[in-house]
Amino acid sequence: MGRRRDAVLTLLVVVPIALLLALTRPPMRLQTVILGVVGALVLEAASLGARDRVRDYWERPKVQALSVLGVVGVAAVSLLVEPEVLVVLGAGLVTYLVVLVVAESAARISG
Repeated sequence: MGRRRDAVLTLLVVVPIALLLALTRPPMRLQTVILGVVGALVLEAASLGARDRVRDYWERPKVQALSVLGVVGVAAVSLLVEPEVLVVLGAGLVTYLVVLVVAESAARISG
């Protein structure tokens, strides 16, 4: 259930961010998108170094809820401060969904 749950939690954040992006239409500059993509990949790579510790924390429902609320909070504040942050968040979250798809596909292929 791990990857499936992670995908659902990510979608709970991606959908409102996509709606906010559609409503606010901040500039979609390539460097902003790249920042989100690279940021997500760096976070994933860093978490691999402490996989067990990260999993122990992430399995806690309170941590999951606070993470979702935290990202939604950053998205909400970015509307007031800098809407382009939504582009970074959106690109990072979509990248994470791609990472989940690749990991799930690899797991299924390897048996």
